[in-house]
Amino acid sequence: MNTQQTISERLELLIETLGFNPTSFSKALGYSNNNVTIGRIIKDRTKKPSFDTLEKIFLTFPKVNPTWLLTGQGSPLLEGENGAIPRRFAPHDVTTAPLISQYAYGGYMSGFGDAGFMEAQPLYVASKKYSGGNYVAFEVRGDSMDDNTRRAICSGDVVLGRELYKEYWTYKLHIPRVFIIVHKTEGICIKEVTAHNVEKGIITCHSFNSEYDDFEVNLKEVMQLFYLKEIKRETENGF
Repeated sequence: MNTQQTISERLELLIETLGFNPTSFSKALGYSNNNVTIGRIIKDRTKKPSFDTLEKIFLTFPKVNPTWLLTGQGSPLLEGENGAIPRRFAPHDVTTAPLISQYAYGGYMSGFGDAGFMEAQPLYVASKKYSGGNYVAFEVRGDSMDDNTRRAICSGDVVLGRELYKEYWTYKLHIPRVFIIVHKTEGICIKEVTAHNVEKGIITCHSFNSEYDDFEVNLKEVMQLFYLKEIKRETENGF
């Protein structure tokens, strides 16, 4: 295990392990135009595979260990009993979602309705299969939810959210509960919602970090709300 490698370095090792070169590997994934996609990722160590590319890899090569490719933990290939390699990763096995990094917040605000933008984002693989809905993962920015306890949500953590659609906002939210809030002008934040005035459409947002004051948000100024489903703290910052 080498968690210090970049994902592009692990991708290069994976291609060799599977007995391909970048060109043949790209073709196996269904890409034309030579190895432009895979080749660029390997050549430029700062590049990361898109959501679409990672999903193609895991579906085309089900023996690839997604945890190893994304984080460096474990082994490149999934091994079953007696050396058998089971189909461990498929859409029906776990929930996957586009991952919005701290640096993609601005792009998400203007492009979350654009399928092309969402498909270009890295892939987040959840710890299990969740029920249906719209799932998006966000990399946490800032320390407002970090109170140095076990419940802390720290800068660099990744949170997976399930969207609560607007038609349900007129009903009392199940609170207190942590939400990912996509605000029209203030951007993306993660807060514990402690109160909901249904009549006025106002929620009260609370930070775990006591240095930050509570504040109110009018739901008319909110683009999306997500229930927090899980938190992942990676040993490597990036996917």
